[in-house]
Amino acid sequence: MSHPYPFISILLAGALWAFAPATRAAQAADGPAMSFSSAVKDNVFLAERGEITLTIDAPASHPAGVVVVSDEYGQERTRLPIAAGATEVVVPLPTRGYYRITATLDPAEGTPAGAETSAAVIGPALSDEQRMQSFLGLWNVHGDKDMVAAAGARFNRKMTAVFKHDRDFLRYADPDYSDGAPAKPAPDEPVFSDIGVLSFGLPAWMLDPNKPNKHKHSYGGETRAPKDWDELKTLVKAFTNNPPWPEFPQYFEIYNEPEWQWEGSDEDFVRFLATIADGIKEARPDVQVLGPGFSQPRLQTSNRMGLIDAERLGLFEHLDGIVVHCYVDGSAPEGEFIQNIIDLKNFLNETGHGDMPIHFTEFGWTSYPGTWQRPVDELTQAQYLVRSLALLATQDAASAVYFCYIFNGNGKLGEQGFSIAHMDGTPKPAYAAYSHLARWIAGAQGPYRWLRITPDVHLVLYGRDGGTAAILWNSAGTSVFTLAGHPDRIEDMMGRELPIPADGRIELSPSPIFVSWPQVNGTTLAQAPALTLMRGNRADFDQVGNGHWLIPEPLSLDGNELVAPGSTPVGPYLLLALGESGWESQPVEVIAPLKVSDPVLRWPADRAEPLLSAQAQSYTQTPLKVRAAAAVKGLRSFFADTVPVAGGETVKLDIPLSGLELGHRYRGEYEVVSQSPGQRDRLARPFEFTLLASEPSGAGYPDWETIPAMDFSAWEPFGGPIEAQDCSATLQSAYSDEGLWLRVRVRDDHHVTAASAENMWSRDAIQIGIDLDIDKPWSANEFYGLKGHRVFEYGVGGQPGEEMTWRWISYLPELPAGQPEPQLDVAIDRDGDVTTYEILLPWDILGAQAAPEAGGSIGIALAVSDADPDRLKERRALRLFNGILDSKDPERFGRLWLR
Repeated sequence: MSHPYPFISILLAGALWAFAPATRAAQAADGPAMSFSSAVKDNVFLAERGEITLTIDAPASHPAGVVVVSDEYGQERTRLPIAAGATEVVVPLPTRGYYRITATLDPAEGTPAGAETSAAVIGPALSDEQRMQSFLGLWNVHGDKDMVAAAGARFNRKMTAVFKHDRDFLRYADPDYSDGAPAKPAPDEPVFSDIGVLSFGLPAWMLDPNKPNKHKHSYGGETRAPKDWDELKTLVKAFTNNPPWPEFPQYFEIYNEPEWQWEGSDEDFVRFLATIADGIKEARPDVQVLGPGFSQPRLQTSNRMGLIDAERLGLFEHLDGIVVHCYVDGSAPEGEFIQNIIDLKNFLNETGHGDMPIHFTEFGWTSYPGTWQRPVDELTQAQYLVRSLALLATQDAASAVYFCYIFNGNGKLGEQGFSIAHMDGTPKPAYAAYSHLARWIAGAQGPYRWLRITPDVHLVLYGRDGGTAAILWNSAGTSVFTLAGHPDRIEDMMGRELPIPADGRIELSPSPIFVSWPQVNGTTLAQAPALTLMRGNRADFDQVGNGHWLIPEPLSLDGNELVAPGSTPVGPYLLLALGESGWESQPVEVIAPLKVSDPVLRWPADRAEPLLSAQAQSYTQTPLKVRAAAAVKGLRSFFADTVPVAGGETVKLDIPLSGLELGHRYRGEYEVVSQSPGQRDRLARPFEFTLLASEPSGAGYPDWETIPAMDFSAWEPFGGPIEAQDCSATLQSAYSDEGLWLRVRVRDDHHVTAASAENMWSRDAIQIGIDLDIDKPWSANEFYGLKGHRVFEYGVGGQPGEEMTWRWISYLPELPAGQPEPQLDVAIDRDGDVTTYEILLPWDILGAQAAPEAGGSIGIALAVSDADPDRLKERRALRLFNGILDSKDPERFGRLWLR
């Protein structure tokens, strides 16, 4: 999002309107109408099989055709003929699983008639008793709660607001007050463990009218300190005594993603959240009050409060449990997603809060482009859903509420894509996968254990029905895994039963496999001390005597020695055994002779071309010869000179780069090859960079004719691909003692401007993120700027001669955010379909008294909005680096090198 609130739950601003199903069918002009239907809601069968009916409504005889039933991989499973003139075809769905059904008639004239739908056969519904023992949640939002219960979810979410209440509402703070109104009737809907949550700001009468509102909402009020803190607590108690629901939820999240809405100091922020928590607890001591409700489980962030500051300022003392959301930008669950959770748990243990339950009430992946998160396809969404929930189970999640069943996203595909059902209610693969997971873990006996068999093969192990159950997958591709013991059942991600192999060998993929063993204690796991093994070497393995260990490839046994071939990927491995008293494991850490850091780009002032650099640390006492290379996709490889590395030594490896195009986004692999007598080893690290230059202009106006233009149209458009004929842009940059010059030329057939400077991001305009301190660590407020950085987000827009400026973000109090900046010098010219923005940002509005030195770099991000008159509700933009549209995060800015 381009506004300050990028995460999904903020998009619920406005009433939570009802979901209205629709049908998905297509027909040729004047041809037969074709549609699918079933006897169950939304084609979700709570049974072991089902059937879909194709109806053909034709005014006359029609040609023959075919119905094709495919699975989540697009692989055909059934093909049924449609006879010429037929009016109905019954399509059987013989087993549990996800199905995509398409029907097509042979074309007679023009476009062939067709229809499509999806279905899921998910097995009998869990009993309420089974469902209410689960940690799984699924927020229905605009979807039918019956379908959420059918999937197997226990937890749901109720979001509401208090900003509409007038001062008279405070009378409900008295628990004995009654206005004589009849009791709110309980709706006829499934039972959930609901988690309530407040959002959308406070009533205007509670706020100081003399303090400006920095962020005007289209719905709701402002989220800042009240004039009277006791009055805020009274309002919360009144709300708790007279909620909009028949019953107050047993769990309550004090506020939804408050760090994106708050306006004020950190101390007041914590007091605001603590006051809400105390008000609820005083009115309802039995309610589990949860906080802080941040959008990510970040301990420390660059641009807003993190959990470290919240704990330091005493918020946790007002809470019964921790709640966070755990979104990531489209990456796999085994990376940043679960690492954030592990860091959170470690932090809670270190600060004495390790016994607090942790709830995760929002996270998910979108399957359509057009929002802040990078999209995945529908199959990947299902895979990530199962894997993320399985991993959260291993972290003792008290609840894990997936976002979401159906969210209509104000008609925006990117937000709709978070749904695990289509907008007509029919299931996506993720709905079937969620339903199967819920059934598979019913009756689970903890603890859940996450075992990394190899760096890419993951196994979640737990007890069930006196035996053991497991969820296994390969996060990076396919591999063969040998199961221990004698499993009694194997199922795929959608619940289809798979054959049990006689040799125990199964193929793993990114789609998890579910396995169970009878009469094996799944809750105990004996773990031997870890072994460290350098690849290309071997180590004694004393446990081998009983011969029942499973050795994951490419590791192997040679007598009593464990062998790691020279090509073994570095990382954690686990040898697993099934013993008489339960499971046994042997952790192994495979290392390389060298440890190589992530490569970084450097461009010293005295060099015409940049360097790609990394550090290499030797883990062996054997002298090595080391050579580094950078393989750039679509270009060629660059090499550094071979250097000797002594045992235990750390060296810097610089690779000169040449012939690079300014503004182009480069990706590739940084490869380090080491050689010693009898061994050759290779390590690779991915890299990505975009080379930008700002040229010295001396005094006065830059000579733009001599400054290279950097085309960033294809960098990564926001909202999906943007064709060059629709919108393209170039950047030129210069700097002088006066300030930083930017010249952005945008080719766009329409130039649509906003009515106000603050809202210019919603029309054609430029957003500019700047961080003068990109090379400094993020730290406390010891010097200048928030956490040691001078970060700003400026905007320029408007018509020629009617230019507008705005400052949305500032880390310096003397340059307040939420206002125009008259010192920002802007000239806009429109010539045909080209709009040219010439922008001078004086150094003093960037928090500096003079220009930075040549050879350094400035953090930068650009967003060029593309608004067209016929699609003003769509949010599209060209961007150069991240940190503006996807999130307000200067740590994701790129670098502008001062030459």
